[in-house]
Amino acid sequence: MKKITFLVLIFFSFNSYAANWLTSLEDAKKLALGTNKFIIVDFWATWCGPCRMMDAESWKDPEIEALMQNFVPVKIDIDQESGLANEYNVRAIPDVFILNGNGDVVFHKKGYMSKAEVARLLKDYSLQTSFVQMESIAYFKSQKYHTALRLARKYQDFSLYLEEDVRENVLRVSEKYLKDASKLLDKKQSNYDWVNQQIELLELVPILYSGDYDKVARKMARNFNLEEINDKNLSLYYYLNYCCSRGMDVAGKSEWKESLSTYDTSDEFTQKAKILFGEI
Repeated sequence: MKKITFLVLIFFSFNSYAANWLTSLEDAKKLALGTNKFIIVDFWATWCGPCRMMDAESWKDPEIEALMQNFVPVKIDIDQESGLANEYNVRAIPDVFILNGNGDVVFHKKGYMSKAEVARLLKDYSLQTSFVQMESIAYFKSQKYHTALRLARKYQDFSLYLEEDVRENVLRVSEKYLKDASKLLDKKQSNYDWVNQQIELLELVPILYSGDYDKVARKMARNFNLEEINDKNLSLYYYLNYCCSRGMDVAGKSEWKESLSTYDTSDEFTQKAKILFGEI
C-alpha cells in the first residue's frame, strides 16, 4: 500500500509540474525520485531586483528553458517560506541550489548568475540519477543506518562516472549519508563494530577519489591493522590499499592487487579500480 501511495504522489506531482516552476519542495522531491533528475531551487522574493533580472535574462531564455527540462525546477519565495529558507541557511538572494531527491545539497551558488553561468551549471548537472534511484527511495521512505550506508556507497560509485568538479560535489553528498549512518547506528547492535569500521573505511573513499593517495595511505597505516579488519570489510580494505599503492606507484601494489583479487569474490572492487584508473 505504501508503495502504491508513493507512486500515486509522484504521478500527481508530475502532472502539476508541466513546464512551470513548482512551489513545493516536498512535491519536487517525490518527482525527482520518480523521474531520476536533480532539483534546481531558486530562492527569491518579489522585491528582489537581481531575482527579477535573472528571471528576465536567464530563466526565461529559450536555451535555459530547454536545459531546465533535465531538472525539477522549484521557486521558493523566502517571505512565504521563511522556515525552508532558514533550513538551507539562505541569507541573501537570489540563492540557487541543486538538490537530490532527498533534499540534500549537491551544489550551491549565492547571488546573481548570468545566462552563461546558468547554462554552464545546468549542463554540468544534467545527470540521470537512475544509478542511485533504488537506494534514494529506500532512504526517503525509511531513514535507517543501513539505508543511509547503502546510499552513501551508491553515491561514491556514481561519482566514478562524473567529471572532476561534479564528482567532488557528489562525493560530499556521500559524506553526508555516511554521517547519517554513523548517527543512526546503535552501539547496542550486535553488528556495530564491523559496520562502524566499514563507515570509517568508506570515509576515506572521497579522499581517494580526489587523488590524494598519500593522505589515504597515511590514514590507513595509522588507523587500521589487518588483524583488526572484519572479514566483511576485507575487500574494501584491500581496495583502498591497492588504489593508494597504484596511485603513488610504490612497491607492493602487485601484492595488494593479489589480496584484493582473493577476497573480492564478486569482482565489485576490482571493477571500481579499473574505472578509477581509466581502464574501463
